[in-house]
Amino acid sequence: MVVVSPTSASAAGTAAEGFATGGEGRFKNDIQWIQWGTYAGEHLLNTENAWGRKEKTQRRDLGNGLTLETTCTISRPRAHVNDVGVTRGTVLESYIPGGWAGDSLDDLYNDGGSGYFTDPGNPTFDINNPAADTYENPNTMVIGIKNRTNHANVSFDFECHAYLNGVEVPLQGLVFADAEASSLAKGSSENDQAEWIEAAPKSGSGGVTWYLLDRYRSDGCSTDVRISAVSQQLGGTGQTLNYMRMEPTAQECVYSDGAYYERPKYGASGPGAVMFMKGATSATVHMQGRGFTAVALGVVIETDFGDAPNSYGTAGALFQPSWTTGTALSNTGWQGQRVWSMTPADITNEPPSTVHLGTRIDSETYQQHSVGADGDDTNGVNDDEDALDARSSIQQGAMLPIDVLNGDTSSYTINGVACGGYGKIQGWIDWNGDGEFQDNEASNTQACPSSGRVNLTFNVPQAPVDTNLVNKAVTYLRLRATTNDSESKPTGVTVGGEVEDYLLNLPAQLRLVKEVNNNYGGTAEATDWDLTAKTGTTSYTYASGQTRYVNAGSYALAEAGKTDVADAGYELESLACTQGAVGSNPTTAVGGVNKGNPNVTTANATLTVCTFTNADQPGSFTWHKVDETGQEVGGTEWTLTGPGVPAGTTITDCTGGCSSQPWTDQDAAAARFQLTDLPWGTYTLTESKVPDGYQLDETPITFTIGPDAEGGLDVEHGDVVNERLTGSVTWLKTDADNGKALSGSEWQLSLPGAGEPVTITDCVADSAEACAEAAGEADYYDSDPAAGAFKVTGLAWNEDADYALAESKAPAGYVLDTTSHSFRILPAALDYGFTTAFTNEKTTVPGLPLTGGLGADTFLIGGGVLAALALAAGLVRRRRAQNVPS
Repeated sequence: MVVVSPTSASAAGTAAEGFATGGEGRFKNDIQWIQWGTYAGEHLLNTENAWGRKEKTQRRDLGNGLTLETTCTISRPRAHVNDVGVTRGTVLESYIPGGWAGDSLDDLYNDGGSGYFTDPGNPTFDINNPAADTYENPNTMVIGIKNRTNHANVSFDFECHAYLNGVEVPLQGLVFADAEASSLAKGSSENDQAEWIEAAPKSGSGGVTWYLLDRYRSDGCSTDVRISAVSQQLGGTGQTLNYMRMEPTAQECVYSDGAYYERPKYGASGPGAVMFMKGATSATVHMQGRGFTAVALGVVIETDFGDAPNSYGTAGALFQPSWTTGTALSNTGWQGQRVWSMTPADITNEPPSTVHLGTRIDSETYQQHSVGADGDDTNGVNDDEDALDARSSIQQGAMLPIDVLNGDTSSYTINGVACGGYGKIQGWIDWNGDGEFQDNEASNTQACPSSGRVNLTFNVPQAPVDTNLVNKAVTYLRLRATTNDSESKPTGVTVGGEVEDYLLNLPAQLRLVKEVNNNYGGTAEATDWDLTAKTGTTSYTYASGQTRYVNAGSYALAEAGKTDVADAGYELESLACTQGAVGSNPTTAVGGVNKGNPNVTTANATLTVCTFTNADQPGSFTWHKVDETGQEVGGTEWTLTGPGVPAGTTITDCTGGCSSQPWTDQDAAAARFQLTDLPWGTYTLTESKVPDGYQLDETPITFTIGPDAEGGLDVEHGDVVNERLTGSVTWLKTDADNGKALSGSEWQLSLPGAGEPVTITDCVADSAEACAEAAGEADYYDSDPAAGAFKVTGLAWNEDADYALAESKAPAGYVLDTTSHSFRILPAALDYGFTTAFTNEKTTVPGLPLTGGLGADTFLIGGGVLAALALAAGLVRRRRAQNVPS
């Protein structure tokens, strides 16, 4: 056997030469009629040249560089004595069936239509007067050979061979038909002699069997075709041949009801028959006409093709059908078989005789590529795509399983592929969607068993979901039956066998996509999440952008972070789905799907794309400004540095409508701060301004924003304490008369809101440190070492209450002044000084004692001495003393 593989990418797609496209014949795809010319009346042979020869080659483009050539020859034309004893030499010329109104072959096989009368009420046939002629013949098949000379009795030899890309392939046999209607003899003259055609096979004698393929006669006509075996020796041949003769049993149908040549019966034609010489490749053809008669010759070359789209290439088989269901006639030993006496069961059918798929096979003239892989199904008598039937695990249009398509399983088996005959079965599936059947996409090869069923297992070369198949809504399966000695390939034409193509559907596709917006310094990528789609108890895990085949239905969508950053630093901002045809960029939004309702419904032959959009979340930083007592401190300002912070940024305490600008306080409460929308990173916050009465703290506060930072994204720093500043009060004690400083006085200092006043004693010492040392643990004391000069520090400021100062002990010899002196320590004026000295009046000098006490002179002298000493000491201390505010 022969396998011929394609050599180019050209595709078959048009009817081949010699095949009828119209008519009621059952074998339009099986019989290749030989077209002897391009028009009717073309000269072929002349009986005057007994060695004349005419060759005709008809080519069939099978696609992909495969050409089937049929070469037929007619030769050795011979004139013989007719029924009335006359020998008439003649020319054999081409003829188009339907050229005569009574022809019936054009009703069975034609290209363009069969002959008809344009005026049913005036059926006039007059080839010599076109104006009167109402007959038209649209048929264009020049397949008849006729004798140009009336009454001629003529024979010739006929032989055919077929070649597939130069390699000879066997023919089934020769076809023999009456191309021009014949009539029975009605008299003894040449004008009334019988018309008949006959043929005698020259090759395969003993193995040639005659079968009736088709018959035709118009309704109401009873004339039959008689088939008889005739043995005779033609003059000049020197041999006796066994002919099968076809002749009518009466006048042809067109002459019934009193009709005649110029006025044939409207709508009548026939009778006619088409016979098949099974096993013959050459024959002698013999015919006799009353006027002229014609014979049509052809060959049977059965070709079966697949019908997948063109990209899958040509795959076909030259097959030999069985003809055993019709009445088989031999060349000898029988007479008078009438065609219309045969029962319909005797009409030949086409069951396969060699290895085949299913139980039926039909012939196509060319590969009918089709998107649905059904071009062969609707062509011919039979729908022969039956290898996958109800007993098979799949049929045409089956859905491929998702576990195989997703690569979860690398093996796929089709069970119960029907077959018959002796040979092998193999299949191919386009697993990668490239529009071709590759060698590695083949199944195992199985011999067709007696059970007529095989199981084909495919080892899927790679996960189809990862190939171009995801851009396809369907894929294709090719099944092939070949003889055991033929190489099984996905393309090419074999001698023997059958090809069947099937469309396979693909399930729904669901693609999950993760998009990540890193607006605040996040570094997460789409790979940091797992995406899932769950239906029932089945859950599918996706990487971002991955497409999976899924069954049509409802799916719950979810995401899960795989890293700490994804878990803590990001939030799902949106979930949206679109749908569209597979292989497209879907743009039709699926309503109702969002992050609050993460459910989507998929559909077969549809791509659903669902996109999760996550974004890194900004951080925030809060702090609270208080003093050491916990009292809030409003009005502070801060400098901020950090990722993205413009140079010179100052944070001001917001106490009302806060600014929408970045890097501003978003907490409207005084002393409370909140910075929001902070990118991830490390920041430094430094106090740059405080209200009056507080100590500025320039210690930097460093904090980090981020999901892996100690405080996470939202950092709460808590209280930031400012120390309250304290104030002081100063005053002078002097003599009312001379303004001299007076030492030795004591004072009572009343504190705002405090209970008992504190005693302040005039410190007279060498230094302020000595004063502090002398004060011991006292909080309030005179820190000015000069006599009569007072300074008390550590006084808390209070904008709402006063301090009070009153003398509680006067200097010696002076009158006590208990006047209360109020003052207030303010944040903006922490140091209070009495500008006017507090004075004391001297006490009155006592008189002469009544009881011998010291007299006044004693006091005066002593006082003078003391005054002199005091003046000297005062001058020394004044040089040391600080200036007293005035």
